[in-house]
Amino acid sequence: MFDRTEYLTPRQARCRQRAQSARGWARVVNLALVGCCLGAIWQEPEIAPPVHAGMTLVVNNVARLVLDPETQRAATNKGEAASGV
Repeated sequence: MFDRTEYLTPRQARCRQRAQSARGWARVVNLALVGCCLGAIWQEPEIAPPVHAGMTLVVNNVARLVLDPETQRAATNKGEAASGV
């Protein structure tokens, strides 16, 4: 199909606009569906034990990084260096 919209018939333009809107909503719905699935797996590990194990690993690593004072100090220093303060 053409990239130039001046060659489109009105019907093709409506179809293109409808498809673009559908793709936008599909992205939102896909993100929501993945979030719901991961939330369900977090609540009930029996649904997918390997996925829950991976999620637990990620949560533990993030918590360790966030709570580690040395990591916070390094991030603060890096932010100050980037801002020129």
